[in-house]
Amino acid sequence: MIIMVTDRTLVLCEKDSLNIMNKVIKKTDKVLIVCLDHDIHKMLLSKNIEHKNIWDYSLSESSDIDILTWFKQWADKPIFGNSTIKEIFDYKGISLWWFLEIGIFDSYKGLNNPVSVKKLLEKLELLDLILKIEKPQHVIHLNTFNPHNFYYSEICSILGCDSKHIKNKKILLSSFFWSGLFPTFLRFFVIFRFFARKIASSLLYSRYKKRQMSPFNKNYVIISLTSNWRNKKDFIFESLIHRINKKNKVTRIDFPVFSLIGLKNILEMKQLKYHNIFFRIAEGYDINFGELLAATKNLQRSYEKLKNTDVYYKSYNITKLFYKQMDFHIYSYGLQNSIYFIETVLEIIYKESPECLILIDEYNPIGRAVIIGGKLSGVRTIALQHGAISKNRPSYVHFQSEVSKKGEYHTPYYPLADITAVFGPYYLNLLEEIGNYPPDSLSVTGSIKYDLVPEKLKYLNKNKTLSEIGLDLNKRTILYTSQPIDPEENKKIFMGLVKAISELPDSQLIIKLHPAETSISKELISNIDGKIKVLQKIDIYEIINSCDIMMTAFSTTALEAMILHKPVITINFTGKEDMMPYAASGAAIGVYSEEELVPAILSIFENESVRSSLDKNAEIFVYEHLYKMDGEATTRVLNIIENSG
Repeated sequence: MIIMVTDRTLVLCEKDSLNIMNKVIKKTDKVLIVCLDHDIHKMLLSKNIEHKNIWDYSLSESSDIDILTWFKQWADKPIFGNSTIKEIFDYKGISLWWFLEIGIFDSYKGLNNPVSVKKLLEKLELLDLILKIEKPQHVIHLNTFNPHNFYYSEICSILGCDSKHIKNKKILLSSFFWSGLFPTFLRFFVIFRFFARKIASSLLYSRYKKRQMSPFNKNYVIISLTSNWRNKKDFIFESLIHRINKKNKVTRIDFPVFSLIGLKNILEMKQLKYHNIFFRIAEGYDINFGELLAATKNLQRSYEKLKNTDVYYKSYNITKLFYKQMDFHIYSYGLQNSIYFIETVLEIIYKESPECLILIDEYNPIGRAVIIGGKLSGVRTIALQHGAISKNRPSYVHFQSEVSKKGEYHTPYYPLADITAVFGPYYLNLLEEIGNYPPDSLSVTGSIKYDLVPEKLKYLNKNKTLSEIGLDLNKRTILYTSQPIDPEENKKIFMGLVKAISELPDSQLIIKLHPAETSISKELISNIDGKIKVLQKIDIYEIINSCDIMMTAFSTTALEAMILHKPVITINFTGKEDMMPYAASGAAIGVYSEEELVPAILSIFENESVRSSLDKNAEIFVYEHLYKMDGEATTRVLNIIENSG
């Protein structure tokens, strides 16, 4: 819908803003309404009010890379004196910028505020595009629902457009919480979590300190995360822990993740009885907090000087918004935790004298601290690939200037693990291309968590699973595995799924929520609730085995579906390039609009040649991305570990 009008007011509106909008429209002669979410879009449709949607305007496919490139180039520019941001945040010869950059650029999952630099610049680019197309004289932002959109008015000012920000009480309270109360709450939560876990860790220490051990040759330390502990085991490292245990001592050290305490996990670990396997908690290792606080304060003072320097994106001065995002990571969460993680790893190495450190998630602050601790102590580090890696994932994008080909890790260089074990040949080539990893630092092993899949498949029963979750055995079952992506993007996908399933009378839908998600809007599924089941705590292989078609955005569950020979559909309504090349390889059908969804589903159900082609291409894709599905990935990783001296 195109409204060819100039000299007008652009109204950006959100959920529950219709009453305010009516007042605004009465006072304004020429109005272009642009919806920021699907709820207000549906409301305006029902009222026959002419409007556009924010998703009607799309940025170029290169916008993600362009924004990331700007961010990395900014980090390489001298800011004051001759120092770059990497040099300003130097700690023991290592740049803490590598800990901070991901959080600052891409924020944390589930956080509404502060809005990440990436999101801010995407909003700026998108609003700039809208202003150039529509040419309004004024912008009114009806901010009634989402604190994530709080910055549109400031962005308008940056772009040189007159704007007015109209806020209701709900959004004012929400904004006050995220900008004022939440950082304070987070600081207290981190302190509480530390002491709760430290006290609980004494249970483990008392359990193991007097235990008799079988003779062993070497001690290997596995650094894992609280979120990896499920069903009384480490679902990532389980097979590796028991293989190492046959000859050597293995110590699994549990680190907390963003919002989890893990007290239940600690109690479960205490009950386990294994020879030469020890479970410890990171908080159980003592460090000097006086030195930690002094180092943090010193770096914060340097940051205060840095804030006197303006930040420009293209020709736009984004200083205020940029440092607002940085403040959270410097004062509330990132900086002090980075130093704490490094010091804890150094103490672990001192106490445990490990042969090598084995880790996962090498791109998060804990993984990076493990690599740095290993470098500073001369202990080898072996990183296992955690999940899918894509070309536009900033965690793995390292420019040539950031990585030393000679293995240097001091500031300004990015410290890499001595060996990174990747799932398949595709990822080896990708990390050399986008991450500038030296070839001798990569090894293709497959994923150890898939070694147990052949045994697991023996016990899967489709009819039993469908009966237990209350679905019709005679209907075709479609599965969608969700991810903690942008809420509006998720909602658009869910709405498309609901519409599609309503048009397929002989089909039913399972929505499997990601562990990081807690709920889905009941409004979306209320009309056809009997045909849709929303699940979270269920074995992923059971649920994939029970479906006839598996759908996702870009999750690695698509790989697991291909292993089980299930046809895959990927959904991408963003207008941007796919995060993973499932569709580009021919291993999946790519759907890029709501209208394509039902035809894609029917093509699989009704066309044998489509199913055959998908299965053939999926077999090639699985090899490229998971290597040999022979149950020997653990053996290949073990060979790297044993030859790491």
